[in-house]
Amino acid sequence: MKLEKYLEDPEFIKKLKKLSYAILCLIILFDIGVHLLAGHTAGHFFGDSIWGFWSIFGFIVCILLIKGCKGIGHIFLMKKEDYYD
Repeated sequence: MKLEKYLEDPEFIKKLKKLSYAILCLIILFDIGVHLLAGHTAGHFFGDSIWGFWSIFGFIVCILLIKGCKGIGHIFLMKKEDYYD
């Protein structure tokens, strides 16, 4: 079966979302586990002392980058429907 048929199946998309959320949760739990095992050491940055900060920060920045790039694409790259007429 081709990938496009999987991506059109709503049931597969639901499973893929659940898997993605599970992986995100595991990454945050791993970050918390590292903090617990390493102890609270003074970090170089503000976020080093907060559990799961870099995982959550990376996720939020990723979403902002995607939204920002889509916005720039709509503003500068998209043309009107009758542009070539």
